[in-house]
Amino acid sequence: MTNPLWVRSIGVLGMVLGSLGIMGAIQAPFLPQLLSAQLRMLSQSIRPGSGMPATVMIQQFMAKLVDAATVNAPPWFESWLVGVAVAGVVVFSAYIYGSACVFNMKPQGVRWFTWATFAAAALQFTQAIGTTVAMPILGLFIVPSMAFGLAVYVVLLIVVKVKSKKGLVQPPPLPGRPCA
Repeated sequence: MTNPLWVRSIGVLGMVLGSLGIMGAIQAPFLPQLLSAQLRMLSQSIRPGSGMPATVMIQQFMAKLVDAATVNAPPWFESWLVGVAVAGVVVFSAYIYGSACVFNMKPQGVRWFTWATFAAAALQFTQAIGTTVAMPILGLFIVPSMAFGLAVYVVLLIVVKVKSKKGLVQPPPLPGRPCA
């Protein structure tokens, strides 16, 4: 028996999103160093004296961002980034497991996927609040990205909840046998 298209789609999308979430969680503690490296690369790629206003604005923004993440960061910021990383690896591992269970049409798949989706959304919301408190300059970027991420989780969860009532919980009838 082949899996329905929605099962394969949700399973693969969930595993991809979970893998990306783990990679993002692993890099979270290195955020200040990554921002500093990006500023250095940006500064090296700009020719001295080019004077383009957009380039100068981007460079000034990056400098403010690096200062907010390193020099002006609150004392709890580094510990918080490590905590977010550990929580992210755990949550997104559960998300991958739930997606794999849905993909394999296991009975506990919908339950695991549902709880992992709620945990991922809560982690994303908490991470957005903490980052905005620590680095207010990022507030304008965090809110739209969080809204987009939550919308993706909601759509996947709605598809799983609606479709699982029909195809995942009850197996289809065997060929040649009438439905009871």
